[in-house]
Amino acid sequence: MVVNPFAEATARAMLDAAAARWGEGLGHTIFKGRLRETLRVSHFMVAPGEIEAFLMSHPEVVQAFVVGVPDPKLNEAPVAYVIAAEGSRLTGDELRAFCRGKIASYKIPIVVRFVKDVPRTPGPHGDKVQRAKLREQALREAVP
Repeated sequence: MVVNPFAEATARAMLDAAAARWGEGLGHTIFKGRLRETLRVSHFMVAPGEIEAFLMSHPEVVQAFVVGVPDPKLNEAPVAYVIAAEGSRLTGDELRAFCRGKIASYKIPIVVRFVKDVPRTPGPHGDKVQRAKLREQALREAVP
């Protein structure tokens, strides 16, 4: 349990398996995503959710999911699976160009694949993306 500084004195927030750090001198916790999902791109630790959130800021992207694949230069490289809006003609190159200059270059997916859906497990709080299966799919698709 982690104390929530913005709640009542008796309230607490669950940390779960999330990666978090206490803001240096800021007095708040910064959540960066689940440790097991964190990508090690070069010497940077990258939460897939950071990349996914940025990709979904594009008006033609409905959902985005990022997994890491082995890369000889980067250690691990991000690959994006994107569900585009109905009728969208968005390409992977256009989406990567949308990222340039707005997010760090090492966070830009090396490959963007457009899909109708991703593997999911039904749950009581909504479907959970099966990231392990998505990563296996990325490895099978011979990412450069």
